[in-house]
Amino acid sequence: MKTRRILIVLLVITLAVTALLAIWAWTGGPGGGSGGPVPPPMASPAAPLPTAEEALGPAKEAARRWQPDAQLVGVSASWSRARRENLLAGPGGWSFLFYSSIAGEIRFVGVGPDGASLGRSFPAPNPPETLPEEKWRFAAADALLFFLASGGERYLRNHPSAAVNLRLGAEEGRAVWTVLAIEEDKEPIIVRIDANTGERLP
Repeated sequence: MKTRRILIVLLVITLAVTALLAIWAWTGGPGGGSGGPVPPPMASPAAPLPTAEEALGPAKEAARRWQPDAQLVGVSASWSRARRENLLAGPGGWSFLFYSSIAGEIRFVGVGPDGASLGRSFPAPNPPETLPEEKWRFAAADALLFFLASGGERYLRNHPSAAVNLRLGAEEGRAVWTVLAIEEDKEPIIVRIDANTGERLP
């Protein structure tokens, strides 16, 4: 039970950080929201958001420009007031984490319709477990469908203000998708899936 509470706390923190980083990245980084009026939206239609798998390439290129030894640590996305339709339509952007042993840092890379942008970095005195890309076979869309079919859709119907966080991370050499849905202080639902086999995990 203690492990479950810790996992919930970590995922809620990830949800908040992902949302803040998305805002930070899409407003142009530090000071992007100040220093003058925001220009009106362009009349042309927005470029489609890539899937997590399509976004990995641009994210990796941006991370390697930062540090040539950058390795993938995690992928995440979040939705507020989530519904089946907007989950399957994709998030507003993807957040990738990369680790560099040269820099001794972890850095965020955001990927949206306009491409990849480097986000904040923070020290990583202890090297994190990196994500083996060859084991990422179960796609983000598959993980969301699995979540919806495993009680997630019912949870979202019963909790209309629920937020959803999707995260891919490494656990003892295994790539694992974790989907968390939570509405305020109510009991959340967590679904964990092996990203290589599609097997549901405890």
